Parts: sequence; structure tokens; C-alpha cells
Amino acid sequence: MAEPSTVYHPAARARPMLWSSLESLSLALVAFLVLAMLARHLDAEAFGRVAVALGLVQIACSFVESFFHDVVVQRPGLLPAEVDAAHTSGLLVAAVLVLAIGLASGWAASQRAPGTPVGVAELVLWMSPSVLLAAWSAMSVAQLRRQLAMRPLALAMAGSRLLAGGTAIVALWQGAGVWALVLNQNVAAASLVLLLLAVRAPKAQLTRDLLPAWRLAGFAAWNSASGLINANLGRGFQVACGFVLPAAVVGQVALALRVVDMLVSVLVTGVTRVALSRLAAAAQAVRGDDGTRDLVATYLGTTKRLSAVMVPVLVLMAVLAEPLVQWVGDGGWALAASLVTWFALAQALRSPSYLAGTLFVALGRPRLGLWVSLADLASLVLMMLLWPSPLAWVLRLLVVVPLVLWLVRRHAGIGWSALAAAVRVPFAAALLMGAAVHAGLPALQALSVGPLPVLALGGVAGALLYALCAAVLSGGARRTLWRHLATPGGGAR
Repeated sequence: MAEPSTVYHPAARARPMLWSSLESLSLALVAFLVLAMLARHLDAEAFGRVAVALGLVQIACSFVESFFHDVVVQRPGLLPAEVDAAHTSGLLVAAVLVLAIGLASGWAASQRAPGTPVGVAELVLWMSPSVLLAAWSAMSVAQLRRQLAMRPLALAMAGSRLLAGGTAIVALWQGAGVWALVLNQNVAAASLVLLLLAVRAPKAQLTRDLLPAWRLAGFAAWNSASGLINANLGRGFQVACGFVLPAAVVGQVALALRVVDMLVSVLVTGVTRVALSRLAAAAQAVRGDDGTRDLVATYLGTTKRLSAVMVPVLVLMAVLAEPLVQWVGDGGWALAASLVTWFALAQALRSPSYLAGTLFVALGRPRLGLWVSLADLASLVLMMLLWPSPLAWVLRLLVVVPLVLWLVRRHAGIGWSALAAAVRVPFAAALLMGAAVHAGLPALQALSVGPLPVLALGGVAGALLYALCAAVLSGGARRTLWRHLATPGGGAR
């Protein structure tokens, strides 16, 4: 079989990072709109059942979508036979997963008492076609990314989510309830297949020769495992909560997690993709003290820029969690507001370590990222066993963040003191801003103007206060950071 003939014009590859960021932003916005509509039309118990079902199906989808994704995108000299074998293998795995879902869901549904609400098993069963559809489109998506054809990919991804989101919203207005999310999941997967055909994405073929897939599987297992764990950690947490907590509490947890994670994904995705190329170039140029200093400076500068955006936004979200959740869910979500505060503050504290995985890849040590992901998973399981509470999601960071910072120091020579100097201004300015907005929040709420005006006024005030505090603090911090970088071995302190 010849190499796929579809070749994109250089204009289609222009500004791939911009199109990639627009893709992430559009997906997050549509997901947020659907989330808000679900929270307004479903109670916490129904939302919890839907969240557990969706988590199970999305874990299955992510496996068939992502297992061969990175190896197809990155492997030099990739052969069409290898793409075809990966495509066929993915479909076979998806078929096995759908069959297993059908058998398990059929048995669980048979145990449900008559007259009780639709259970998780039935929702999973009706969402399962999306697993096969996700496997069908996986190789087309990977090949577009390999070609850096981000524009057609962004159009297809965003278009599929818009169609699915619109279908789900209309279904909710018509009283479909939990079945609206079943429609959303299946329509998104089906429309992506059609839109990839419309943009003439490369297509893989079915094949009987699966040996090339086995050759790819070794690299894929190491390279994709970390991403699969990270992508599914929140989903797995929601599913685990479904076994130990009431459905109504799971619904509150799911709403809080989704609100915070959607914001984090928008903030982090673009920066991470840009940072990878810069860190890789700096790592390859390491020659003696000057090269090491360049790598340290690149990592610290990128981390500082990420924290300068991420920390104030998350602190502001934590402070304004109550009006935010009231606006999204329209009442009945008090626990979710409290959890948004905790989850957002935890993500803010984690921000100095977000680019560590990117740094490990740039240094040619991707397995370090896998060990961190495994430690993250193990610490979450441990916290859930010791304290089966939604706050286990926060407590796991007591293990993960120190481990990541230690690995960064050990393998890149970037010490904690240098990292603290890099992020001191964003953290200090965000804390001052958060304290001021928190003090003024009761006055805003006393106006009785509704949650949206409170969010708008609080957000504008927070942005202005943060800019003022950062401007006042930045002079001294800049001198401190350069002193760390100028001192021999300063980055390793």
C-alpha cells in the first residue's frame, strides 16, 4: 500500500499552535455549555449517575483513541502498513470492550428493581457505540497531527462537539433528561467520523496483518501510558466515588471537577505544546555551564509565565466559587461550590510542577513522567482507602508535588529555591488579590443582582488588583531570580 496521497498545502499547516489552542478552547466552551444545561435540568443524584456512566465510557474511548496515537504522531519512518495494523487493532479492542460493556450492563440492568430510575448500566450500554466510533477515527486524527494539519483537525473536532452539544441542549429542552448526554456522546463520535471525511483526512485501511501493530505496541505502551493515566485520573476518581459515596454527592463532585478541569485544560494545553519545543531545543543545546543555565532559565521562565496566568485565575475561581456554581447550576449545588474552592486552590498550588512532564520528555526521559503518573494514581487510591471523601483528590497532591519537584531537581538540576523565586510574584500577587476579593464579596452579594453580575464585577476587580500587586512585587522578584541564575549552581539549590 502506498503512502496516503492527501498532502496539505503549507497554508493548512500555518500556526499549528494557534489552531491547536483554538481546538482546546472550543471543546472546553461547548463542554461547559452542556455542563451548565445538565446542571440546570438534572438534580445532583441524576447528574452523579450520568457522570459515573460517562466516566466509564470515556475511559474506554481514551484507550482506543490514545494507545497508538503518540507513536503514529512521533515515530520516524512510519509505514502505512503500521498505521493500518494499528487501526485494525484499535477496532478489534473496541469491539471487545463494547461486547464486555454489553454483557456487564445487561447483567446489571437485570438486577435493577422495576420502577427505579435509569441506572448507570443502561446509560453505559447506550453510550458504548461511541467506543467503536472513537476507534474508527483515531488514526485519522493521529495522522493529521503527524502532518501538523491542525486547521482541518480543529475544524472537525470543534464541529463535532458543536453538533453534539447542540443536540444535547435541544434534547434537554425537550425533557430528555439523562438521555441527552447519551445523545451527546454518540453524536460527537459519529459526527467526528463524518467531518474527518469532509476535510479529507488520511484514512487507514483494515488489514489481516497485525504484526506491525505488535512492533508499535512496545513503544506505544511506554509512551501512551502516562497520558492515559493523566487523562483518566479524574474520570476514574468519579467512578470510584460512585462505589463509596451516594449518587447525589458524586454529582456534586463531578460538577466541581469538570468546572475546574475544563479551565485548567484551556490554560495549560497551549503553553505545554509551545514549551515542549523550547525545552527540547534548550536540552539539546546543553554544553557545560552555559547550556545548563539556558535550560534552567527556559524552564523557570516558562513556569513563571504559566503561573502568572494560571494561579490568579484559579485563586479567583476559588474565591468566586459560590456565585460561579450558582450561575452554572442554578441552585442546589452548595457542596459543589465548596469543592470548587478546594479543587481550584489545589490546582493553583500544583502549577509550578505542571511542566515537569514536558521537561522530562525534552530531556529524553519520558519514563519519569510515567512513574509520576503511576505515583499519582497510587496516592489517589491510597487516599481513597484511608479517607473515602471528595477531598482525597486534593490530599494526593501531598505525595505527588514533592515527588515531582524532587525529580526535577535530581534530573534537571532545578532547585526548589530557584523555582520558588520564579513563581513568587504570581503566588503573592494572587493571594493578595484573592484576600481582597474575598473581603469584598459579601458587599457584592448584598446588591442582590444575581450570580452573573457578581462574577463579572468580582472578575474585573480581581484582574485589576492582581495586575497592581504583580507590578508592585515584580521588581524585587526579578532581581532575586536573576541572582539565582547568575550564581554558579544557583538553579540546583
